Amino acid sequence: MGDQTGLVGFEWCESSPLSFTESTMHQGSWKREPLRNLHGLGRSEYGTEVIVMESSSGIANEDVTHTKDDTLKNIHGSICALESMFRRYASARLSTALQLLAFSIQSVCSTITLSTTALDPQHPGQYIHLECRSAEIPLDEGQKLSWLKVFELVAYLVAMLREQVLVVRQLQRENSGIDAIDSTDMIQYHFISLSSFSTVQIQ
Repeated sequence: MGDQTGLVGFEWCESSPLSFTESTMHQGSWKREPLRNLHGLGRSEYGTEVIVMESSSGIANEDVTHTKDDTLKNIHGSICALESMFRRYASARLSTALQLLAFSIQSVCSTITLSTTALDPQHPGQYIHLECRSAEIPLDEGQKLSWLKVFELVAYLVAMLREQVLVVRQLQRENSGIDAIDSTDMIQYHFISLSSFSTVQIQ
């Protein structure tokens, strides 16, 4: 998918998300939280992290505790990816930032799930984590029709990534100062005025 679309480049095998370091750095001491690597990362053409990935079990047996931990790791990783974008385009409009999405993919046994994380439009500073698609990976010839859902999941992701390119270009335009933007409409105004960005709704 990365080679064919050019929308995302992948990094595998215990990747270190830069956005995690940015989001957990203590400004007073310049120390960061212990780094939690991910099984995979997807980065946009601008070098920003847009997809976080975790493989939570083998084919046969699921460790439920591990699955829960990886789910939380994906949610946290996708929030960090969004916050990194907000810092990069701090002078852009909050209304545009509300259109930004971070994606997460998690595999549990033979099931893969695609989810999105975005700012809550009703409560900026809080987040909504939404499961978008789920598919069973076919393991033998008798399950080959299951590929249809897998392909649809990938197609959905590609379509959403293309939409995100347009959102980022708009953020770049607004952040450049080419258009006059009232300071109270900027991302940085709302982030400075909010004390916490840790609340998540899971849908």
